[in-house]
Amino acid sequence: MVKLFESYGNRVQKSAFEALLTLRQYNDLIPQIVHIMDEEDNVRLYRLNSSNEIVLLGKSDTIYEEEVIII
Repeated sequence: MVKLFESYGNRVQKSAFEALLTLRQYNDLIPQIVHIMDEEDNVRLYRLNSSNEIVLLGKSDTIYEEEVIII
């Protein structure tokens, strides 16, 4: 997973990566993540644009109901 994320962007902490992606790169990345995920993996993608979309992949019981999320 680390190699995949590092091929798209920079590692900013042990398990946090930052990348500036085109929409096509973003749409290509998601199926690659799903393909290599283990059953216990939990991946969160925070899309910081006008939609501020949060994509949760894998095992997660988090539901965001707040208007403000600080990362």
